[in-house]
Amino acid sequence: MGYGVWGWFDYCDTNFPSDSVAKQTMYGKVLRINASTAQAVRAVLSVYPINSFVDDAVACMEVVGEPDTILLVMEEVQAEVKSLVGPDEN
Repeated sequence: MGYGVWGWFDYCDTNFPSDSVAKQTMYGKVLRINASTAQAVRAVLSVYPINSFVDDAVACMEVVGEPDTILLVMEEVQAEVKSLVGPDEN
């Protein structure tokens, strides 16, 4: 399945400039989900599968100044991704 311009989702915390980024999209507004990030990822990926035709279908930003730090939320999201695609594919 080719996603083209529809293929991007950003799961962001409050430090991300989501309002200004959303204004540049076709919808023009931020879509907020009142759930944990892991729950939101699970819900979206249940209807919108990860694109397996690209090398880097899932990415994560690093903690500023701490490139080796993995936050709990990052671990939770990675667990959701692994449960869908398997540990050897991401």
